[in-house]
Amino acid sequence: MIVTKEWLNEWIDLSDISSEEICEKLNSIGLEVESLTKQRVPDNVVLGKVIECEKHPNADKLNVTKVDIGGEVLQIVCGAKNVAKGQYVAVAKIGATLGNNFQIKEAKLRGVESYGMICSSSEIGLVKTNDGIMVLDESIGELELGKPINQYPLINDDIIEIELTANRGDCLSIYGVARDLSAAFKKELKNKDELIQEDRRGIGRVLELDTLKKKYSALKYMFFEKADLKSNFLIDYRLYMCQEEVTHPVANVIKYSTINTGVILRGYDFDKFNHDNEYSKVKLTLNSDENGIEKVYDGEDVVSIIGINQNPKYNIDENSQNILVEASFVKPEEISLKQYKYKLDSDELFYRSSRGSESDLKFGLQELEYIIDEKSRVYSGFEETIDEFEKEIIQIHKEFLDSFIGQEISDEFIITTLISLGFEVEFRGEFFIVTVPLYRSDIKHPQDLVEEILRIYGIDNITPKPLCFFERETINPTYDKIRKRRFYRDKFTGLGYYESISYIFDNKAELKEYGLDLVFPDMDIKNPITNELNTLRTTLCLNLLRSASKNAKNGKKQIKLFEIGKVFGKDLKEIEKVGFIFSGENLLEGLLNNNSIKECSFADIVKDLFYLVDKCEIKSANPSNTLFNPYEYGEIIRDNKVIGYIGRVHLEVEKKYGLKSSYLCELDFDHLRYSTIEAKEYSIYQSSQKDLAFVVNQDMKFEEIDKVLKENMPSNIISYYPIDIYKDETLGDKKSITIRFILQDFTKTLSDNDIKESLQQIIDTLKEKLNLEMR
Repeated sequence: MIVTKEWLNEWIDLSDISSEEICEKLNSIGLEVESLTKQRVPDNVVLGKVIECEKHPNADKLNVTKVDIGGEVLQIVCGAKNVAKGQYVAVAKIGATLGNNFQIKEAKLRGVESYGMICSSSEIGLVKTNDGIMVLDESIGELELGKPINQYPLINDDIIEIELTANRGDCLSIYGVARDLSAAFKKELKNKDELIQEDRRGIGRVLELDTLKKKYSALKYMFFEKADLKSNFLIDYRLYMCQEEVTHPVANVIKYSTINTGVILRGYDFDKFNHDNEYSKVKLTLNSDENGIEKVYDGEDVVSIIGINQNPKYNIDENSQNILVEASFVKPEEISLKQYKYKLDSDELFYRSSRGSESDLKFGLQELEYIIDEKSRVYSGFEETIDEFEKEIIQIHKEFLDSFIGQEISDEFIITTLISLGFEVEFRGEFFIVTVPLYRSDIKHPQDLVEEILRIYGIDNITPKPLCFFERETINPTYDKIRKRRFYRDKFTGLGYYESISYIFDNKAELKEYGLDLVFPDMDIKNPITNELNTLRTTLCLNLLRSASKNAKNGKKQIKLFEIGKVFGKDLKEIEKVGFIFSGENLLEGLLNNNSIKECSFADIVKDLFYLVDKCEIKSANPSNTLFNPYEYGEIIRDNKVIGYIGRVHLEVEKKYGLKSSYLCELDFDHLRYSTIEAKEYSIYQSSQKDLAFVVNQDMKFEEIDKVLKENMPSNIISYYPIDIYKDETLGDKKSITIRFILQDFTKTLSDNDIKESLQQIIDTLKEKLNLEMR
């Protein structure tokens, strides 16, 4: 960003501050100065007026001029193509010394005497403006013939180039930098009186703006007739200093106002729009397309993509007479994402809008009006959209602010600083309630506000203190999660399981084959690692089966694997799961089992499950896929919630992967308990166990008996569980189930009579509720 002292001085009084002090202050508040260039016109260069201009009699490319420099008229031979009668120019008099020690002397050019030189800007040490001479006007101040050019401060200016970080889009304007300096120097910004003109036609006569659908943008339109608007030297000169392209007067003033105020302004040739024949009015529409990109439409034609570009069809040129000016503001994060996602062509103004531009659109249009009002016909009023943006509100405690900085900062300084920077501040007790202006989209957290206060206060004003180290609480949700994973890894390894680690990708075809869930069937990975890993996994089961298969092919007879990792739901939401597989032999051959080989069973993996997950139940269910055997499958329930499933792998799947009997279990890891173990009171009196055998129907499940027992359990029975199922011809179409009951009391040792009463209560309850008989 390029600023100049005199340009800044239009917004804040810097007359008593040197350019070096300004640069030092800019550096201290985080606006790094890259260079400072002082432009000074040499002595003996004065203001003159060309009163005659004739072709040189002996040279086609030369002109013989008469230049009035106040008190005398000089004859000067000039080779510039743009020299003309009536121009105010810079004249180097005889004896002047220009750049590269070039001295002006009397000369005779092709037989004609010349007593001085009409200069271009670069010849007298200024920024190059064009290939010809520098033509001046009253924009630099009152034109006094013969007055030294170096006495015009607007020309003899100091150029400061600032290197801005990407988050400081609010300083991509002269006004934005001046606002920061006003806070740093504790000087108020200058106010300009609002223009008041009577008997002006309203913009509603020529323009109508409809808003159908918008979310992240705001618009305001101004209309004017070009009339006598001509080129302005100071505006053009400052654009050249900012390294901007200078074209024609209308485009120049619009570009100048954007740089000056930070408001994004775009100019359109009004005569190129579709006009309503009945009212001779232009109707524009603000709407969002199917991708949520907000555009301005002229009928079916797109006029502009707000904040990104404008349709060249409507561009203004030097012949444009009726001008429509659009001031716009967009949320920078929204527009950046849209441009990146949909690869939209952008113009030079996108750089400003995507970093955060000035949101006061009226301010930008009024500054433009100050420049053009006397030379053109500006219609009163604006056509605009309603600003519905919610501003960020941050609450920050005074104690937090002081502790973060390491030094107490006065409330008055905090409030005045933030207000100077454009924030709204309310002080409630010990809290500052700060409303962030829209042009500071980088301010999101209390720490950001601390940085704003500190950079204005000055890091050098903070009293140095020795570092103080103290240990803070290191336990947080993330750390707890790591410890939980470590805890369950230890439990698995204690059961003889090995950890399996696999990619978060899976084979879409296999997921479909077994009827397993898919994430968005129309979304595949564009560049998969392999053709088989072409989608995100929704389960750990297939990866565990593949790992088990590789172990089996390598001769492993007992395979126990587990994995803790992320899977994805249908909505692409990440879910952490834990899965484990038990395949092959339940005990390896050896002395302890007389070298006998027995394949693992459902009971073996259930025993491991109950060791890993306390207080859970298994409820028989039908699998929703073909990966599992429907006859050995159940849902795992805890606290009345299904937290996973367990079951035998289908025989066809076992054959496909070359496995013996295999059992899989998958659980929601977040539903596994991990907390500090609390000691509970226990009885010091002896416990007793008794077994009861009941005759039940063949199709009755233990969960039916369990439900009745839970609702009608005597107080001195502390637990129970089934230990045997017996079938015999003598039972016919019935079966026998034996349940073991553990009895204990907290106040005494149970007598035989106590135990008998409790057991009889159970027998009576099961008889009444389920019609069960003792065997």
